[in-house]
Amino acid sequence: MRLLLTVLTTFFSSWAQNPDTSPPAAVHLTGPQVYALSEGTVFKLITRLPGTNAEREHGTAFVVRNDGYLITNYHVVATSVGEPGKYELILQENDKSTPAKVLHIDPVNDIALIKVDSIFTRKLLIAPTQNIANGETIYSLGFPKSEQITMISGTFNGERLMGFAPVLAASMPLNPGMSGGPSLNSTGEVIGVNRAMMTQAQNISYLSPWSALSQIVLKSEGARDLASTDWKRKIKSDIMNQETWALSRAAPAGPSRQKIGNLSFALPLNNMQCGQDDSAGKSSLTKREFIFCQTVSLALLGPETESLQVATVAVQNDTKLSLDLAFGALKGKYDKAKNARPSSKGKDRELAALAAVLKIGDAEQKCSVRNVRNKNGVGMRVRFCTVAIPDFEGLFSTFVKIDVADTGSGATSIAQAYEGLSLPATTKMVSAFLDSVTVERAKK
Repeated sequence: MRLLLTVLTTFFSSWAQNPDTSPPAAVHLTGPQVYALSEGTVFKLITRLPGTNAEREHGTAFVVRNDGYLITNYHVVATSVGEPGKYELILQENDKSTPAKVLHIDPVNDIALIKVDSIFTRKLLIAPTQNIANGETIYSLGFPKSEQITMISGTFNGERLMGFAPVLAASMPLNPGMSGGPSLNSTGEVIGVNRAMMTQAQNISYLSPWSALSQIVLKSEGARDLASTDWKRKIKSDIMNQETWALSRAAPAGPSRQKIGNLSFALPLNNMQCGQDDSAGKSSLTKREFIFCQTVSLALLGPETESLQVATVAVQNDTKLSLDLAFGALKGKYDKAKNARPSSKGKDRELAALAAVLKIGDAEQKCSVRNVRNKNGVGMRVRFCTVAIPDFEGLFSTFVKIDVADTGSGATSIAQAYEGLSLPATTKMVSAFLDSVTVERAKK
């Protein structure tokens, strides 16, 4: 008996330490296996005029609960949320078109929860944690342009702070129409939501993060039709809360300093990315020294307007400061606004046109010019226009143009655009920026 007890004790001791008895390792799937796993869970989501097949826009949605709950991007449903009487939201389930309702939105992280009156036999599982390493393969699904459902693979590159909100970065060619689709890890679990692709770049894409996705899925229990809530108040509240959080993380001047000639400056947010813009070679600024910096959070106010956005351009020896270089797609709107104001002259006309570019609908604009000297003794001429955003009381769009006097290496102009921020936040950011400007005098 004692011998048997010794044998059993030895056996169970060995069994407890045997690696074969550990929890089984996660099974990594091949691309075809991930594709097969997602079948019947990913659908096209269309915004259209009621009772017609006139598609205004489309995105992608994926099933997270069998009883008809799906996830997509907020910007995919923003038009139907903003104009519920004018547009309807339709989920295309194979040959069937099913009306969809928006139950909950997260505008800062660009996620929405929708509901359809359907029962699905399959759903996608949300990863229990964002436990994925940089360099791992991920798979994204969606409906690019007019194509059928498409899967692309890419490389996970970790979390970033884009503007005011965290995003997941990935090397993959997301395309319009894939917004709102799932991005899955190699075990077939969702780790993010397809969101955006960086313009003027190749295969640099961003996903709404796992943390925000998992939170909104939890809200599916007891969620009500968004039409019964004050969604504009919710959007404003979410944006201002995120704004407060982001500004608390502002970087001190110094480590992120940029330089043009003898002038150097730092930006008030630690994630502002600066460098030579790709469009420089095509502009009149080819032989001039300039820096282009921008940071963008994809939080949205509505179907046409990004919010929590900041863009900056600094140019030496060019007081006109090409708007095309600074703000790309806004150039056409700027030219139209400028031509629509033939009675305005010179700088007033320019400022009025710039304000019109940033304006949404008919809103009051206030413009001003001030001569300031910052704490470093640098004199600057600051011109700005601020425009209130209709329907979102307390949020504004602001354009700022700063001219710095000759510093020994040429005059420098700086342009900034602040979209969808409160005035206290804009003031804080502009003030921090102005106080960061220094002139490095040549040593004798």
